[in-house]
Amino acid sequence: IQSLSATQVTSLTDEQIQELSKVRKLSVDQIVLFDPTQIVHLSALALASLSVSNLGRLSPSQISSLSQKQVAALSKSQVASLMTSFTSEQISGINPKYVRDWAPSVIAALSPEVIAGLTRSQLSQFSKEQLSALSTQQISKLSSEALNSISLTNLVGLSNSISGITSAQARFLSHRLAPRFDTVLITQVTPAAFSSISAKFLQELDGGQVSSISVAQLSALPTSTLTNLTTSFFDKLDRTQYAAIKEKNNALSKSARGLLIAKYDAS
Repeated sequence: IQSLSATQVTSLTDEQIQELSKVRKLSVDQIVLFDPTQIVHLSALALASLSVSNLGRLSPSQISSLSQKQVAALSKSQVASLMTSFTSEQISGINPKYVRDWAPSVIAALSPEVIAGLTRSQLSQFSKEQLSALSTQQISKLSSEALNSISLTNLVGLSNSISGITSAQARFLSHRLAPRFDTVLITQVTPAAFSSISAKFLQELDGGQVSSISVAQLSALPTSTLTNLTTSFFDKLDRTQYAAIKEKNNALSKSARGLLIAKYDAS
């Protein structure tokens, strides 16, 4: 096998590559000759046996053709050497345990499209410093499932990027995040995104958090959300905040409406 010419190597069928790589009969010099459609058939074990320096001999097109299974078999050092070359599909195949070692600068350099591939298991490993490296463009590409997996302790790390959250993401924010969604985070959510936050999430906010909600954010809340909020939420509003939703009073429950009128409209 080692004596095969370059022409013979590039002519190997998918089945032949699979069988030869299982028994590690292919040399590095032969592997680097594979075109992208061939290298995807290299066994995960054979790929993982390559040193970091030998992995560096693969072309960008070869690397971008690797399957999730192949990427999942790579070691921490191998993953680190290829980080800037992975696609969104490939990045989701990386062992979540390796995520903890990604430098914030590496995370910041990933494109929003690649960041979109992060899974909930991976993002849950992000530290506060790693989360702080995310940009508004990157956070806007994360799945709702991934966002909801963020550690409560590290949630504050999103203070640099939370303004990038979209309405679609905000709609599915878990209420479990609400207690740690501090005032800095709340004030940076755009009114458009805030309008999609669920009543269940808002209901979990304490007085200090509610007081940080802006007039623009409150004004953006639809009547369907206001209808599902209880008096405990409205009791935390100040006069200025009440004025922002006063024209939607009819959407409030009778008890909530009565509470606000008694506090701010009673002569």
